[in-house]
Amino acid sequence: MRPRRSLGVVAAATLVLLALVLPLVPGAEAFTLTPMPVYPIYPIVDPVQASFHKTVESVPLYRLSLTTPVSFWHSYTILEHERSQMKDVGYLDDGIVAYVSPVQLPGTEVVRRYMIGNCTYLSIHPDQHDGLVQAGYHLTGHVGFMFYDPYPTSVPPGQIMVLRSWRWAKSGQGLHMANGYYGSTLSWSQQPGHQPGHNYFRAWASQTTLQEITVHPLNPNELKGGDSVAITWTSLLAGGVVEILYTVDDGANWTSIVKDIPAGAGTYAWTVPNINADKANILVRWSRASGTNPFAWAAGPAFKVSTTIYLPFYSITLQPFFIEMLPSAPTGLVASGIGLAPEIQLYWEDNSGIETGFVIERRTGSGPYAIVGTVAADVEVYADATVAAGLEYTYRVKATGTSGDSLYSNEATAIWHGVPPGEVETPVIHLAGPTGLVAVELATPARVVSLSWTKSPAAGVQGYIVERNTTGSWAGLANLPATATTYLDGDLASPELTGAAYRVLAHDEFVQSGPSNEAVVTFAAVPEPPVPVFDGSQSGWAEGELALAYQHGLTFPAIMNQFGRPITREEFCTIAVKLYEKLTGLTALPAVNPFNDTNNPEVLKAYALDIVRGVSATQFAPYNNITRQEMCVMIYRALKAAGRDMTPPPSGSFPFTDAGSIAPWAINEVRYCNHHEIMRGYTDNTIRPLLNTPREQAIVLVWRTYERFR
Repeated sequence: MRPRRSLGVVAAATLVLLALVLPLVPGAEAFTLTPMPVYPIYPIVDPVQASFHKTVESVPLYRLSLTTPVSFWHSYTILEHERSQMKDVGYLDDGIVAYVSPVQLPGTEVVRRYMIGNCTYLSIHPDQHDGLVQAGYHLTGHVGFMFYDPYPTSVPPGQIMVLRSWRWAKSGQGLHMANGYYGSTLSWSQQPGHQPGHNYFRAWASQTTLQEITVHPLNPNELKGGDSVAITWTSLLAGGVVEILYTVDDGANWTSIVKDIPAGAGTYAWTVPNINADKANILVRWSRASGTNPFAWAAGPAFKVSTTIYLPFYSITLQPFFIEMLPSAPTGLVASGIGLAPEIQLYWEDNSGIETGFVIERRTGSGPYAIVGTVAADVEVYADATVAAGLEYTYRVKATGTSGDSLYSNEATAIWHGVPPGEVETPVIHLAGPTGLVAVELATPARVVSLSWTKSPAAGVQGYIVERNTTGSWAGLANLPATATTYLDGDLASPELTGAAYRVLAHDEFVQSGPSNEAVVTFAAVPEPPVPVFDGSQSGWAEGELALAYQHGLTFPAIMNQFGRPITREEFCTIAVKLYEKLTGLTALPAVNPFNDTNNPEVLKAYALDIVRGVSATQFAPYNNITRQEMCVMIYRALKAAGRDMTPPPSGSFPFTDAGSIAPWAINEVRYCNHHEIMRGYTDNTIRPLLNTPREQAIVLVWRTYERFR
């Protein structure tokens, strides 16, 4: 609670005009009295006399984990009270996972926390609520505000990161929201025992000022009644609205000048009231939208105001009246039934400066609300000790005031299970799985398995998870869309593999099904890798890597000779496509041919993958030589098509004396290949980007790329 204020001020006046007869002077102009604006002075809803400056700061989102004999679970909170309670009953503190906004900012959405047994589910979609409740989850409150980013392809600049939710694959009931990679590209680290979920959250990676108002000095800073002066301010956020207020008694009372000005406007013309004040000030306070609570404000430097004219013939009679002030509603209500004692803990945020206390109401199941307790002003926690094990209780809280009560907080639901958290049984929710799984090894290419299945008959299925067993335990292989009924597995080249078993699971937004039938493929023994027959034109330094590239299918017979001959665009397309197929286990498909100088399917595959482009809309120039910088660009694009981590190398030393000769369109790709030791420099400290590339260099570079990224 912020510093308390009185509710009303004697602030009305009645002007009584006494008759005045002015002697008429020949030639003199008539005297005209111009009325001056008079504003009522009243206390604002959120008193700020103790602080004329308030910002919105991001707050930590804590992750806590609970290990049981058969599983582990994660839960999240932004409340220190709840974090301490969870640690008291056995949760391990994983620390800060991200920083979130404690209030709703433009573009952000509330992240609701649902629980079923020990499983926590975070949802940013309001339309998921009914489905979650039907699945057995109950809403226990929220964990701040974040951005929803359904299909992120890049991360905004600054201190922002992406969080992805992860489902616990073994039972389908758990959820783990893992730390994500943040930068110019996205990547995630698979969590042990989890599969990717379908919620994407953007939050802040560190403590950040999210909104701040700055009020600039008035010019001039000594004013008279009736002056017109520009009130100017800057807002860190462009969205939202501001209210402008002034004080003439150093913040003891505030008067509203105007409301609902767009925050980005930055200026307002104010007509100064006809008053005397040595400690006047302007306050600008920001709200997300009209009619919502203010969350950030600031005052400018103090200024002076003096009256324009002294009127001894006017008398002012003060008449008392009172402005009824209602306290602001509490927010962020969270309910937690994880304690060992028979009670449910409630936590909320006090947003009012004038409340006299709080009323806590509860309902059981879908029954009516009734008062279950009260607490004094400034208190933000309540323990309901009148609960029974296994019943679902929903709570809401309101602030009380001398002139009336606030609106209600959000609702929060909890169940006290009557046993320690590690012994709470998480209900099993059934979702019909796919059937009829068939696995067939293709005749060509070797060791590629084709899977097909019949889709789940359940409504609301959002995708399929393909799992494979080659080591005695199941591991996730692919997460496919709801339309998928087939999958090709090409990652089976290891000669140690004698077979593979497969199964497929369906999932909706909340749970996943049991597995389909298992389908097993047995492989023939892998022959010894072929040994290339060299024609003697290869360099000694390259021979070993040429042999490895040949054995791994990263080259083809037509270029395994005349190794000093420059490689052509057509030839390099062929081995670049082989690199993509080996990295992904997929078979590339050719594009519709736009060129009139080639119909090579390998060129068209590379074109479809955006590994290579034509020299014009209709010309490819298949027999042109390829330079070292062009080769770096094609390798970079092949890795990008294969879904590899394309994080730019750190800025710093790039020590080659001829770096200035690298084309601007290739500098990033050349730096990337050098950083990953795909392309190295020459002994004279050059990298020679414009040099045509011999066949042996091209093959070796493709092999190094495969070895680095496979």
